[in-house]
Amino acid sequence: MKFMFFFYPAIPATMDDREKLRPIAARTDRFQQMLDEIVELSQMAEDLGFSAVTFPEHHLHGEGGEMGSLPVLTQHVLANTKKILAGPIGYVLPGWNPLRLALEMAWLDQITKGRTIAGFARGYQARWLNPMAQHLHGVSALNDAMRPDNDTINREAFQEVFEILKLAWAEKPFRYKGKYYEYPYPYEGGTPWPAASWTRQYGTPGEIDDDGNIQMINVVPKPYQKPHPLLFQAFSQSEGTIRWAAKEGIIPTLLTSDLDDLRAFADLHVEEAAKHGRELALGESLGVFRTVYMADDRAKAREIAGAGQFHRPELRRATGAAVGQHEQRDVRVHPAKLAHRAPERPRLRRIEHREAVVRLGRRAGRHAQHGERGGGENEARHSRFPHFSFGAGRILPSC
Repeated sequence: MKFMFFFYPAIPATMDDREKLRPIAARTDRFQQMLDEIVELSQMAEDLGFSAVTFPEHHLHGEGGEMGSLPVLTQHVLANTKKILAGPIGYVLPGWNPLRLALEMAWLDQITKGRTIAGFARGYQARWLNPMAQHLHGVSALNDAMRPDNDTINREAFQEVFEILKLAWAEKPFRYKGKYYEYPYPYEGGTPWPAASWTRQYGTPGEIDDDGNIQMINVVPKPYQKPHPLLFQAFSQSEGTIRWAAKEGIIPTLLTSDLDDLRAFADLHVEEAAKHGRELALGESLGVFRTVYMADDRAKAREIAGAGQFHRPELRRATGAAVGQHEQRDVRVHPAKLAHRAPERPRLRRIEHREAVVRLGRRAGRHAQHGERGGGENEARHSRFPHFSFGAGRILPSC
């Protein structure tokens, strides 16, 4: 069993600050404070025994609520910690050039000597995905009246980029012709290369033809971890995603809070993996996401959870409708109730966040309201981060 710490980097500010200083995300002083706090939170997670810290990839949020991440943030976190892993969950694949992403990930993994992880997402925020990928194909996964085929195009682009990443990380050079990308470019005829004799003698065998054209692509360096870092599929709860992840050897991260649904997905994951030659134990290579709301007592935590992002219910309703966010609920289940709900199945072992989350809440949340500093070295270092959204993703055994 491993625990990961997922959070949304956010510009530190009150709601009044965000309105008076708009766009607050453009302020260097606030951005630097956010970076400092990201490092503090990551160091705290490492101290508490979390195996990894991770963030989403969102951009162009002038309000400062979802600053997202780039590979340099992962590098910054790893440079200021000792052993914890880090990486995004996940890279929004339709918004990336696949060769560029393969290089970014391999360089980062080499620089940090294998301390990176990576997740992949399809992307739903048209605000930044559409303009960033306009010359490629990029559209968000949400359909609209203007582009009813958005979801189909997004799925196609996601799958194509993923296939190219796998080829890029392999030891052999490759050729590829898809709907959106082709390698070499142009695919027919190849890429003229003036230094053909040099590459023919010292480059990858088969990379260049007798006419001096590049006919195959070999992406270097390769990742430090072989064949690549640990891969995750960003948060989902669909059967199709579970089947795809089981086939590809990627760890899916589930959003469901219902134990019967979770068991059904876990069974499906094992069954689908077996079809593709992967023998998994129940729960192996499977992630479960839980959101943590920290406050002085349970009643206050429930109030914060009900209010949603920035303590504003209207934002929670809007984002929930957009991404299919599940209803927040108390996930504690009495053992007798659990046995009653699924008597024919072996009872799921409850994984309590108590040790990690109580300590985390004491350090990151207890002093938020009063602005106090706790005693001890860690208490002094990890003070108050009321503007961050926290999550603890759980990876079930033997990931």
